[in-house]
Amino acid sequence: MSSRYILVFSCGIVLLIVAVVSIIRREALDTVMAIIGVMLALPPVLTDLFPTSSHATTKTTQSTTLIRLHSLKHGLYGGLVGGLLAGFLIGFSYYAGVSADRENPPHNEISELLEAFSVVIPIIIFGTLSGALLGALVDGAAGIMTDIARLHPGNAYIANEVSGGVLGGLVTGLIMGPIGGWWFGQKYGLPVASPVTILTASGPGLLVLVLAILGYIRPSFSRSLFYAALISTVFGCAVLLLAGTLATAFGIDEAIKLYFVHSDKTRLLMGGLYFGVFCGTVWGIVIGLALILSRAETPPLNSAMSNIRQHSRPPARPRGRHQ
Repeated sequence: MSSRYILVFSCGIVLLIVAVVSIIRREALDTVMAIIGVMLALPPVLTDLFPTSSHATTKTTQSTTLIRLHSLKHGLYGGLVGGLLAGFLIGFSYYAGVSADRENPPHNEISELLEAFSVVIPIIIFGTLSGALLGALVDGAAGIMTDIARLHPGNAYIANEVSGGVLGGLVTGLIMGPIGGWWFGQKYGLPVASPVTILTASGPGLLVLVLAILGYIRPSFSRSLFYAALISTVFGCAVLLLAGTLATAFGIDEAIKLYFVHSDKTRLLMGGLYFGVFCGTVWGIVIGLALILSRAETPPLNSAMSNIRQHSRPPARPRGRHQ
C-alpha cells in the first residue's frame, strides 16, 4: 500500500472516530459533517486499492474533446490530508487562545479534555471538508487552464495554475463560507478568535495544506515542491497580514459583531460568504502559485541563484592555439 493511500485511509479512520465522538456528544451537525468526510476518504481509497475485475480490464479511451476532463481525486486526497492536519493546528491554536482568557476554567483534566473536544472537533471537520473541496476544485481548474494555455499559447499569462487556483478557491469560498458562518455562528458558547490567533495558526496550517495538495497532485515529493510551497505560503501570509492590518484599521470588531456574533442566520450566512470568498481566493492563489513554482526540477531559489551566477560570469575563452 502506498504511503499516500495510508495517509488518506488514516484520515478516514480519524474522521470515523470524530463521528463516533460527535454521536456520543449528541452533536447532530458535527456527526453529519464527519460522516461526509468519511465517505469522501474511505470509499475512493478502497476502490483504488482493490479495483474490481471489470474496472481493471476496462480500456481507457482518450477524450475527443480539446480540453480533457481532469481527475479530481489527487487534489481531493491532498486536501483531505492537509485540511485535517490544518484543522488540528488551527483548532488547538484557537483553543489555546480562548482558554487563556476564560474566567471559569475546568475543575479537572477530564472536563478540560471534553471542553477541548467540543471546541476543536468542529474546526477539524470543517477544515477537512474545506481542504478536500479546495484541493479537488483547484486541481481540476488548474488542469483545465493549463490545457487552454497549451491549445492557445498566447493566453498563457491568463490561463495558468494561478487563474485555476483563483477559480477553485472562489467556488470553495462561495460554498464553504456560508456553511462555516452558519455552523459556527450557532455555537454561541464559542468566542470569536482574535486576529493574532488567526494569523498565528493560519501560517503553519496553510503550509501543511499546500504541501499536502502539491504532494498528491505532483507525481513525486521533492525539495523543489517544499520550496515552492514555502515561498507561496509566505506570500499568502503576507496578504493575510496586510488584510488583517487594514481590517483592524477600519474597524473589524464592528464587522464581527454585525455578521458573526449575532442570532440572525441571514447575517451569519452573509458574513461567512464574505470571509469564505476572501480566504478561498487567497488560498487558491497560493496553491496555484506553488503549482507554477513546482514545475521546475530544481528548487526555485537555487534555480534563480544559478541563473544569476550564469549571467554574471565572464564569457569563456575559446580553446586552441591563437593564430
